[in-house]
Amino acid sequence: IYDTVITIYGSRFDKKVKTKIEKLLNEKYPSLCKKTNNFDVPQFPGCFYNKPLISAIKSILLSLQNHRNVIITGNDECGKTQLAFWMSKYYNQLNNKDDKTLFYRCTKDIRQADFIGQTVVSKSSNSIGTLVQWKDGFLTIGCKKGLCVVLDCINEAPSTVIERLNAILDEKYDDKDRILEIPECLNTPRVKINDDFRI
Repeated sequence: IYDTVITIYGSRFDKKVKTKIEKLLNEKYPSLCKKTNNFDVPQFPGCFYNKPLISAIKSILLSLQNHRNVIITGNDECGKTQLAFWMSKYYNQLNNKDDKTLFYRCTKDIRQADFIGQTVVSKSSNSIGTLVQWKDGFLTIGCKKGLCVVLDCINEAPSTVIERLNAILDEKYDDKDRILEIPECLNTPRVKINDDFRI
């Protein structure tokens, strides 16, 4: 419970406020704050581990394992992109997926077609003589396969792309399947989102 409170709520505040929350929990609810030693820090090659990094890794894993997507923030050049890449790869390995990380660097020029997919000219014509075919975007591939996708510098993406992402990120807490709507794809306009999919 303590880890959940610190990860989900504490991460919304700066260090000063987060420290106050930790102190309050330790003083008023000591039974919630019992330290557990069952967290094995994943080993990344060439990585120097310190307390803030271990805390970030723990928070990211807790969030991903509890069906939450993650936003990593911090100062420029502090290693956010590398951490996102490592954690995505590690999460995919934990779920027995291929360890290929779907990584995309967002810019102001990114289009919805890059995320979702688009109709392209067919490289080979089949017996029906199809001239075009649908090519999934990297986000659609991630949804289908249940992979963790990294969107680097998402703050640089245009608002139209962000709006399209909101439909995917909108978590429904019911027993219904999560669906990715792709009206641009006439063959399969609805794709079931794999339960392991994360951003």
